[in-house]
Amino acid sequence: MVPEKIAEMIAEARHVQPFNVVMMIEEDFYDIFAQCDTFLNTSPIKISTASWIKISRANLTIIQVTTTFSDMEPWKEHNIFKRGKSVNNISRNYSVPPLGKRSAISDP
Repeated sequence: MVPEKIAEMIAEARHVQPFNVVMMIEEDFYDIFAQCDTFLNTSPIKISTASWIKISRANLTIIQVTTTFSDMEPWKEHNIFKRGKSVNNISRNYSVPPLGKRSAISDP
């Protein structure tokens, strides 16, 4: 199927409150890995052993984690920014390169 036909099929799947399908192209996706690598340090979180993760809108730089489902275990707080980095270091116009095309299959 052609992507446009799939989008049309999805949009028409519901007659009441139909789905809104947004067609996107390669330039709409950004590679933010380099910026995250520059500013964020998530290794202390140990996400694979976390049972609960709490993120508060009031303080997005702090992630709280527990490793059990017990209400008795205190939350451990982790600042996700690297030392010397903060939200103030990130400009709203920070240059983010478009995501490069990675093809696993070479074109003939």
